[in-house]
Amino acid sequence: EAQGTAGTVDSIQIFHTVIRTGDNKTVIVPNGILSNGIITNTNRQPTRKVVFDVGVDYEADLQKAREVLLELARDERVLADPAPAAVVSTLGDSSITVSLLVWVKTADYWDVMFHFNEHSRDRLKAAGIDIPFPQRVIRVVQESTNA
Repeated sequence: EAQGTAGTVDSIQIFHTVIRTGDNKTVIVPNGILSNGIITNTNRQPTRKVVFDVGVDYEADLQKAREVLLELARDERVLADPAPAAVVSTLGDSSITVSLLVWVKTADYWDVMFHFNEHSRDRLKAAGIDIPFPQRVIRVVQESTNA
């Protein structure tokens, strides 16, 4: 990933680099921009950390939510070392964010992320834990007109 473009380098030319995106688009990036910017290689290392965040209701049993997510991490693609962890990471406006942190082989990253997305809602719901919709409280103040 460089300059907002993610993909596989198809070729490096004298003035530009040809990148093929995940959805099969061809992007031509000038080499000057690449040489002066940050490049992130998400496939170079053999493992990657998955950080899966889910917002739960403020009334939720946080220990139970953590247990449900850790159960979800019992997947053959999730590495045992370092051990999976589920933590309360953020107290948000409408929900508490519980984060599931696991390590996987780089090739399994997206499949595991999609698996967590697909199954987390149903498993949390079955455990009596709600995922709230974003909410906003608006306070309306009417000024009196005593003339």
